[in-house]
Amino acid sequence: RIVRGVHEAPDGTLWLGLAGGGLNALDPATGRVRAFRTGSPGGLSTDDVWNAVVDEAGIVWAATLGGGLNRVDPRSGSVRVFRAAPGEPGALSSNNLRVLTLGRGGELWIGTAGGGLCRFDRAAGTAECYRNDPGDPASLSSDVVRALHEGPTGSLWIGTDRGINLFEPASGSFRRFLDDPARPETAGIARVYGLCESPAGILWAGTPRGLVRLDPGTGDTRRYRAADG
Repeated sequence: RIVRGVHEAPDGTLWLGLAGGGLNALDPATGRVRAFRTGSPGGLSTDDVWNAVVDEAGIVWAATLGGGLNRVDPRSGSVRVFRAAPGEPGALSSNNLRVLTLGRGGELWIGTAGGGLCRFDRAAGTAECYRNDPGDPASLSSDVVRALHEGPTGSLWIGTDRGINLFEPASGSFRRFLDDPARPETAGIARVYGLCESPAGILWAGTPRGLVRLDPGTGDTRRYRAADG
């Protein structure tokens, strides 16, 4: 099976999202695996799991491809599914979810494949979603979100199919860092698969065109490829 996502819980359990294999909990100390699958009442909505995170109460939130958001209680084995519902206030914008991260304010940030970015209220079970608006340069640059990272100040970095976005929750606006044909060094930020921030505030992005270093303060970008050694 292809492992699409790995998340380590505070107790050391590794939660694995598998392509067609459901959600699996691996105990590294014993090697034992507990699998959560679909196919039975109360099971997962789909076995195609991309990523998972564990919250402070030990609840596992699983992002699936086609099955929406799954809330899994490992103690009882119960599963609650949250799905997209076009036109319904508070619903997710897509059932195709790729990446999750828990915000410092308790919200669950969800990156979707075609539905933009969603901020999910775990207590209320509702979502507020942000989409690309072609006429608004302060909107999300792409509705395909592949990577999320929350900075130390609460700002959210988003890796998309069209560049990197910095979201400021207080204003609800996005600042874009895009591939600029006039600046060859920015060529790597057309599509972003992973994000990491250094203690100095430098953002590193994993892309199909190499590793990109972005200084948010100046906007300076440098791309590292295999030829750079």
